[in-house]
Amino acid sequence: MYVEDDLSVRSLLLTGVVTVAEARAMHRDRPVVRDFVDSLLLELCRRPLGDNGKHAFVSPFESFVRLLGREREATLARLPNPVAEALSIAAEGFTRENRFARAADVLSRLGGPAPTNRGRALALHTRVGAARIRDGITHPVIGLTIVRYPTLRDTDVRTPEATAITEAEQLYRRWCDHRQHRRTTEQKIVGLAHRLTWPE
Repeated sequence: MYVEDDLSVRSLLLTGVVTVAEARAMHRDRPVVRDFVDSLLLELCRRPLGDNGKHAFVSPFESFVRLLGREREATLARLPNPVAEALSIAAEGFTRENRFARAADVLSRLGGPAPTNRGRALALHTRVGAARIRDGITHPVIGLTIVRYPTLRDTDVRTPEATAITEAEQLYRRWCDHRQHRRTTEQKIVGLAHRLTWPE
């Protein structure tokens, strides 16, 4: 999965949930590096969540390592501190031989403290969406589409992040179906995003 903010806005427009003017107001000028890294982290979640059998994280991470080699400070300055730290550590001494171990390390650092890869992926996926909302990079309901994306299983431990997925779905439906309550719903979305923080 990639960050698809523009596609999400377009979908709301074409399904009649928002007007052209509202869609325009939802648009944000987003940092290119942040979009790339957030997409990278979402790709890391795909395999543990059962969306893709391939290691879709490795190839783009190799591109990230090269970018760090060229413009380290400018790249890391645009990322939340825990993300910058985890990716910097993984990039140090990165090789094709240790690539899967480094991917697992990033998932563990940013998706912890869940005990399973699936639990870590659920946590990381929701945290990426929440951080985009908190940092003002995306409209609250568009960031919410990332938070609500993973499908929960009966066997999933009900962590704060897993519970947030259910809450996010309810808030998304409320925002779409009740135009008169959108402002208060957006406030609740932002409140939810502030509860889903990066691990310390």
